[in-house]
Amino acid sequence: MYTGYVGVSAWTIILHSYDNYGIITAVDIEDNDTKMRTEYDPSLPIEVLFHQIEEDVEYVTAGK
Repeated sequence: MYTGYVGVSAWTIILHSYDNYGIITAVDIEDNDTKMRTEYDPSLPIEVLFHQIEEDVEYVTAGK
């Protein structure tokens, strides 16, 4: 039985993943800029805007 992660918190594993695999490229930045400049359509449910905000917070967190 492999027990290499016993005693390692889930948070530590997540941080390690972001630090090593959460690399944001120039293309990612351009795509994000385009997305951020797109106007919100008020005819859509407000949940769409909330979802975009949550994704943006995750993106910023991953990019430090």
